[in-house]
Amino acid sequence: MKQKPLYGGVHDVSGWVRCDEVMLRKDFYPILPVDNLEKLYYNPLRDPHWRRESDNNEFIWDNSEYDTLITHGKQVYVLEERNGNFDGIYEIEPKYTESFGI
Repeated sequence: MKQKPLYGGVHDVSGWVRCDEVMLRKDFYPILPVDNLEKLYYNPLRDPHWRRESDNNEFIWDNSEYDTLITHGKQVYVLEERNGNFDGIYEIEPKYTESFGI
């Protein structure tokens, strides 16, 4: 059993994103800017739940599902919501994905 980082000691707990399908790309063209996308974050030292940057920690996003997530560095962003609403300004055809959940 892994130790919870909120109790001190070894910090061996990470946030995981469960995916139905993953596409790895070193380069993506056109480059998708992430500054207009909603950021998901998980920091178990501060809070043991997934949060979204825009809701001021009002909601817990554990087990939420999304059609398309993208990563940039160590950050996770919502590109397409589960209900099909596009959250960004650049649209790509999600031919390679069915759904993502965290």
